[in-house]
Amino acid sequence: MKPLRQIKNFFIPNIRNSFHPYLLRTPALATVAASLLFAQIIFNVVTHSPSIFGMRPSIEGSELTELTNEIRDEHGLEQLRRSPRLERAAQAKAEDMLERDYWSHFAPDGTSPWSFIKEVNYSYRYAGENLAKSFQTNQGVIQGWMQSYDHRNNLLDSRFTEIGIATASGALGDENTTVVVAMYATPQPVSVHLGEGAVQGASDTSDRVTVPVSYTLTNPLMSLAALPILTQMAVLSATGLSVLFAMQHVVIQKKRLLWDAHIHPRPILQAVVLLGVAVLLIQTGFGVVG
Repeated sequence: MKPLRQIKNFFIPNIRNSFHPYLLRTPALATVAASLLFAQIIFNVVTHSPSIFGMRPSIEGSELTELTNEIRDEHGLEQLRRSPRLERAAQAKAEDMLERDYWSHFAPDGTSPWSFIKEVNYSYRYAGENLAKSFQTNQGVIQGWMQSYDHRNNLLDSRFTEIGIATASGALGDENTTVVVAMYATPQPVSVHLGEGAVQGASDTSDRVTVPVSYTLTNPLMSLAALPILTQMAVLSATGLSVLFAMQHVVIQKKRLLWDAHIHPRPILQAVVLLGVAVLLIQTGFGVVG
């Protein structure tokens, strides 16, 4: 029973721990903070990144391309080659959405994503498009795509060999946002001429678009899934500690115990602060993929 009692003392306010769970005491809180900081340092060393809890300060097409290829590597797929033409097509599509104020694979007049690809003289055999907006981090965009079945299929499609990702910032509807357009494609094989005849590359073509998925606090689990892993750890830690602080507050109030600023600092304020941190971190997961 002693191990169970120790676990109880660690997490649950009771008379044996003076209604102050060990996890809420300074040594334990310092350990949690140090662990998260240590994990962050390791992450920065491994990824050569100055990010905080795995979050990036901006959305960049080149970074999104690198992250895409990292995920394809993890799934045993060939990396996608950066295509300047696809990047120009993606940039034109992103700017067109902002200029004409629409959020869709197809423009109000019916213009398709493939029209932008053809305008840069890119002949494709297979093509796909992913969209995203309102994310604050590169990793949030990639995680958002990976949490959506259709977007994940585009990102991990073994038929695609090239990629072009572009971003544009401006007003869309009633919000100022950054839109992301990812074009995936396989170029059409070049015709090979033999004497008077010609052997053409395969002429079958296909293209694929995706359906919109929103990540907001109306669906907190989806928002959490769209966050980098270190941010998820920070959110879960802050939320768990907030629950313990609130539990301590309830127990002390119920038993009508006297407050002691040194032993029992009022936990409700600490809980509110930690929950505020968790909400701010989840905020980075807000966004829509299309």
